Amino acid sequence: MTRSAPRARPIALAGLSLIAGLLVGLREPALGFFPAAGLAALVFAAAAIRWNRRGHLIISSLITLAIGGALLGQVEQRLARQDCRTAWAVGHPVSIAGIALGYMPAGERGAIRIRPTARPAEGCRWVGPIRVWTDGPAIPGTVYRVDGTWRPARHLRSARRPPERWGWVAVDSMIPLRPASLREHPILTARGATAEGIWRVYPRRWAPLAEALVLGQRAMVSHEVSERLARSGLAHLLAISGLHVGLLAIAFFCLARAARLPSKGAHVCTVACVFAYVLLIGAPASAVRAALIILLWTLSRLAGRASSPYDTLGLAAIVIILMKPWSVVEPGFQLSFAGACAVGFAHSEVRRFSWL
Repeated sequence: MTRSAPRARPIALAGLSLIAGLLVGLREPALGFFPAAGLAALVFAAAAIRWNRRGHLIISSLITLAIGGALLGQVEQRLARQDCRTAWAVGHPVSIAGIALGYMPAGERGAIRIRPTARPAEGCRWVGPIRVWTDGPAIPGTVYRVDGTWRPARHLRSARRPPERWGWVAVDSMIPLRPASLREHPILTARGATAEGIWRVYPRRWAPLAEALVLGQRAMVSHEVSERLARSGLAHLLAISGLHVGLLAIAFFCLARAARLPSKGAHVCTVACVFAYVLLIGAPASAVRAALIILLWTLSRLAGRASSPYDTLGLAAIVIILMKPWSVVEPGFQLSFAGACAVGFAHSEVRRFSWL
């Protein structure tokens, strides 16, 4: 199948504009930002209409996207200011009911995330899940009643963080109210079954490391093991990155071809398996980016067109930002896309050498 050469598209610039606007919005921009940016967008749009300049129209569109990103950041900031955790002091009593998102075996103690299922009686709201420090067991998909006290994070005012990172609840009691249901929460139930299988197969000394490598759940990894991996330069293996997802995609595709599926069916099967795995591990930013790139590359492959790597990264960033706006301030998102852009740039530059 002959594929056409890639054309320059402004999707990558659109992603950068949206990210820049979102960062401005999350830091509470001055009141003059929106009028000035809106006026600049109108000026470039008028110039594009007057002189029929495509470049001016692109600049006007990018400024409009930045304004949209700033508005989205302002909305997220307003929602965060209404979160219950903004009014809690150290030791504030907390009583919530929510669905467990992480696995904790019996006899262990660590941090998991709880997604509240009801609006709090205090008149505030929840923005994202709540981290709790508790004793096991905890099964993903199970509804628990959690009672404890609030512990704010250190240096909270030093940087913008999503509400999930503002602190945690030191649990006094955690009572199951409703067991996990495969019908209601199939992904959480599958996550719990996978984690339980890992802890059953591996000894307790190595089960947390195996869970981190397979499911990306690093809460149970001891500080000693983390320090050893950091000193050896292998700490990145604990995070499910694009490398992990890419290797899994290759494995899925080879298995599909070994099962004598046609090329189109193998591509579709690979994308479906990759997205199922990303959802299983909780959809971290780096894994979502890799899954979206694999999807877009597969679609371009099936359509017989060459894909632009930077536009693919830009589109993936836009999708992640619209799904989780606070991810733009997290180091995982920033390092993931910066590393992918650096690798793509290095690859394009190295290909210019004739001796390669």
